[in-house]
Amino acid sequence: MTYKSLLMIAIGLLATLPSACIGSELESLQGKWESRFQEQGRALRVLKIIDKNRETVETYDGDKLVHRHVVTLEEKQAEGITVIHYGESEVTHGPRKGQRGKPGSFVSKRLGDTWYNVQGLETSGETPFTVIQFKRLNEPGETENEAPRK
Repeated sequence: MTYKSLLMIAIGLLATLPSACIGSELESLQGKWESRFQEQGRALRVLKIIDKNRETVETYDGDKLVHRHVVTLEEKQAEGITVIHYGESEVTHGPRKGQRGKPGSFVSKRLGDTWYNVQGLETSGETPFTVIQFKRLNEPGETENEAPRK
């Protein structure tokens, strides 16, 4: 399947899915989200913590924190599609500590306890096309029905 085909399928699916919340997508994302994947034989885990308009992203190799950065988020909506813009990131842990990353954006869609980030749609083509799926993490003692939602 070609890049353009994947892009059209992803946008079409996200645009036609019913909204999982009323109001701001960013409000509905408050809390902790996790994604797990394999890279070069390592089991990595990415934890996103959304607190108001601030996102902290932590990457773990097993139980070891190997990277952390923070960004400020801004939500824009058009015709049922939410785009989240993030400002310049600041690396606060890991080999690149103190460095800054470029601002960017991704298409965002939350469906219940699953959050999809579609990256690489900007016209510059610097970021490869990727769909990352995150699952909501409940705080200890919380049930699914008590997870923070707005």
